[in-house]
Amino acid sequence: MLLMGLTVLSTNISCKKDRSSEPEPAEWVLSKVYSNGTLEFTYSYNDAKQLVEIGSYNIYTGEPNQFVKLEYDEHGLLRKTSVNSEGTATLQTVYERGSNGELVGEETTALAGADAGKVKERKTYTYGEGRVSKVVGLDPDTGDEVGYMEIEYFPDGTMERSIRYVFDSAQRPHAWTEDHFVGNNRQIPENVAKYQGNPLIHPYAPFFVAKEFNSIVYDKTTSLVQSEQLVHLKNREYDEAGFLIKQIMTVEFVKPTKPNDERVVTYVYAEL
Repeated sequence: MLLMGLTVLSTNISCKKDRSSEPEPAEWVLSKVYSNGTLEFTYSYNDAKQLVEIGSYNIYTGEPNQFVKLEYDEHGLLRKTSVNSEGTATLQTVYERGSNGELVGEETTALAGADAGKVKERKTYTYGEGRVSKVVGLDPDTGDEVGYMEIEYFPDGTMERSIRYVFDSAQRPHAWTEDHFVGNNRQIPENVAKYQGNPLIHPYAPFFVAKEFNSIVYDKTTSLVQSEQLVHLKNREYDEAGFLIKQIMTVEFVKPTKPNDERVVTYVYAEL
């Protein structure tokens, strides 16, 4: 696959060129991800070149698991709706913006089941160096802080590490989950970082460049490790334009132990 360059329209009239008559440069974006030949993710975009839907699928059967639909207003991301495999909208997250247009929080409401209409989660964001560095979880009824997530970034702005903490009855924080990408040795392509790099939505971009991904779940009361997986990423292949089209992803189950799961992951791009 080749990146399309800017095509310039010309006329036989000698005059200053009207830039509005020039087509925009083509943009190649991630469209599908396959695991061992089975569909894992799909990405859909609108005419404004915004990511509007993320589909996730069972990597063994290819059957749909969930779809996340994204809506925007003039300031950017406005709403996220989760839809199950049967097409039923189950959760909706509305994003709140500050006076400068920056995201400052979110509220998630159940749309189906016995809790339909009930607010399930409230979160606020804290910024560091222009990026969301801390997400605080609030009790939807009392507004009390119930936990938080700290986020660290690679220089290009995609997530390097996140740690989630929950509070015990004495309001002492205990680590709950930790995700850490290791060895970012290549620039994440702009077309991927732009759409798949937001840690608040779908932080898939670091898988394009990291050597390893470490995922840990802790006991929420003792902070002891309950489970740990180490994902090794290797044997990457690129097309003529430098886009990643294939890599081997090996999941090592550190705790509890079981045989490694090795997958050949392939990537398909579409032109906007």
